[in-house]
Amino acid sequence: MNKINKSIIEYLANLGELSFNKNNSNKQKFNDIFQIEGVPLIYLYSRFFLVHLLPKQLGVCLKVFNDDQNKLTLKEESLAFLKSKMIIHYFSLLNFFKPFYSQKKKVNKTPIIFISYPRHVEFKKSIPKFYRINNIIDQIKINNQLDYNILIVPEFSLSSNKNYNRIKNVSDYYQYVSNKQIRLAKKKSNELHRKWKKLDKSKIPFWKSMKYPLNIYFSKPFLFSTALCYYTLRKIISLSETKVVVLTGKTSLFERTILSLSKEMNFDVVFIPHGIPCSEIDLYHQKYPYYLVPNKSSQETLIQRGYPKDKIENVGPVIFDDLIKYKKNVV
Repeated sequence: MNKINKSIIEYLANLGELSFNKNNSNKQKFNDIFQIEGVPLIYLYSRFFLVHLLPKQLGVCLKVFNDDQNKLTLKEESLAFLKSKMIIHYFSLLNFFKPFYSQKKKVNKTPIIFISYPRHVEFKKSIPKFYRINNIIDQIKINNQLDYNILIVPEFSLSSNKNYNRIKNVSDYYQYVSNKQIRLAKKKSNELHRKWKKLDKSKIPFWKSMKYPLNIYFSKPFLFSTALCYYTLRKIISLSETKVVVLTGKTSLFERTILSLSKEMNFDVVFIPHGIPCSEIDLYHQKYPYYLVPNKSSQETLIQRGYPKDKIENVGPVIFDDLIKYKKNVV
């Protein structure tokens, strides 16, 4: 992890612990004020703030955490303001169209769900191949022993979602979005946005610069997308009667929501990292996921950091397509 990303993560962790006046006598931590069913938004959002994602377009985080003055120039502020307004407007449009994007399909009741994304799907002779998990899926089909389903979850990008209509015979996140989930998401996003507007933001470090990304993530459209993700994934896990969810990452909004739901809904998460599997282990509300690591070194590092031995298994590079010939049979 580079120095700037580490500084951003520390900033968000400190922000979550800041106390704000609830009324004349009581104080509440930021994480207690801004949460969905006990899950802090800072936990769900933290990856968004890293410099290679959304704030990169604003030019804020890279500047603030790589500059001793921690502030933007007038030109940088003006551009950040305009871009933040455009991004909020984009999410308004996204929320208007997306809940009606999917045709209704039959709900698949399966004990195992693999999470994938539209940009992870490639088509070879009209047959979808799922990046990172396809070799595992092929092995399951050969052995014919496990009942599973692939759930395609969206990304906040029109270009990333372009494959949505072409992907057949798998579950689609939006097929589960009903009027109930939309009502719950609207209610929660309105509630959180009201709290954001009333918050004394003078206590937030570097507020003059950081207000641009923060105002995006606490805008009504973005809060709606976040709440809709939570309530829809909760519905999916319940209706599917899922016992295990397989992830190849643990930092996206959807992945962190699943990790948070795992304890509440009593299902297991199997995490097969696609990069170095020794990043920070943050367990706000989830129980420990099972780590399937690519080598002994990763296994030993996690154990040294206090991760439970019985939750780690060295299975080889099962999701690295270029190294798949070295894989073990994990099914």
